[in-house]
Amino acid sequence: MTGNEIVKAAQKTSVKNNNKNSNIYEGVVTKILTSSAEEDISGAKYDENGNVLTKATGVQFLDPKTGKTFELKAKKEVIMAAGVIGTPKILQLSGVGDRIELETLGIPVVKDIPDVGLHLQEHVGVSATARTNL
Repeated sequence: MTGNEIVKAAQKTSVKNNNKNSNIYEGVVTKILTSSAEEDISGAKYDENGNVLTKATGVQFLDPKTGKTFELKAKKEVIMAAGVIGTPKILQLSGVGDRIELETLGIPVVKDIPDVGLHLQEHVGVSATARTNL
């Protein structure tokens, strides 16, 4: 998908772009779209044991104004940078994570990777201010 195609797709939604020179839109990514070799032979890759590696094909995102979800398909690759908390959350919602946890939540498993989000925790911060006569 070219930059112009992304702009046109996003303009069909009410998703806002604050920078006219950018293809970045405000919205919440809710899922990474994937395909396997059965769905997309041309993009399939295999590991050293001949197992199919899943390929990211786009993203699903939520328009915060309307509550509707939309899909944007990628032409080459999907780059995800959602931070320490957002990245494992999106991966898990997309079916990448611990098989048992995903199945318990009713999320179809795309790739069983038990370490995704394993040590995720809030970090407590303490701030202290002291006044002295020095």
